[in-house]
Amino acid sequence: MKTFAIIPAVNEDKHIRKTAQKVSKYVDKVIVVDDGSKDKTYLEAKKSKAIVLKHIVNMGKGVAMKTGIEYAIKNKADTIVLIDADGQHNPKEIPKLLKKLNKSDIVFGTRKMPENSPRVFRLGNWGLNNIFRVLFGAKIDDTQNGFRAFKSKIYPKIKWHSHGYFVETEMIINTLKNDIAFTEIPVETFYHDAYKGTSVLVGMGFFIKMLEVKIGWI
Repeated sequence: MKTFAIIPAVNEDKHIRKTAQKVSKYVDKVIVVDDGSKDKTYLEAKKSKAIVLKHIVNMGKGVAMKTGIEYAIKNKADTIVLIDADGQHNPKEIPKLLKKLNKSDIVFGTRKMPENSPRVFRLGNWGLNNIFRVLFGAKIDDTQNGFRAFKSKIYPKIKWHSHGYFVETEMIINTLKNDIAFTEIPVETFYHDAYKGTSVLVGMGFFIKMLEVKIGWI
């Protein structure tokens, strides 16, 4: 079984090298997708010995994830790990995610929010999770977390339209819509000043998108 980790990154030259190096301990290949960064993300990612794919202009996280995943599948990846570039996720949790794939096709990580994370961020995350539950009838503890793993064979069923950060939510919606076996488990999270979380405006945008999807689903 070959496992590839996909790390979408934009302007993450302070974190990407260390993140990719840590992730490489737990997977067969690490793929960094530099999504049109204007800093040294590409060069720092190269120093980590990861496979680095480059978008000339910023295409959005959803597109960057597709670029990495489709490259991995072409190179015979059996399982895919998705992890953010900014250092908020603990790569030591990867084996726990992969173990759960024995009984599920996709595993969603739930952030255990540290005490130093902003209260407004935790409140916003709680609100979006509850809106999701009301609209789609499923209790998901962290719809916005980008740390997850899945079997590559299900990619056509969970494939998304979103270019931006709604991609995490849309992936869960597609999982439910196609009756794909999933598990959600808690994963360690680190908060630092560079990580801002979801803004109020972005959260409102997610709410509107969820309504649009729900109306189209009915």
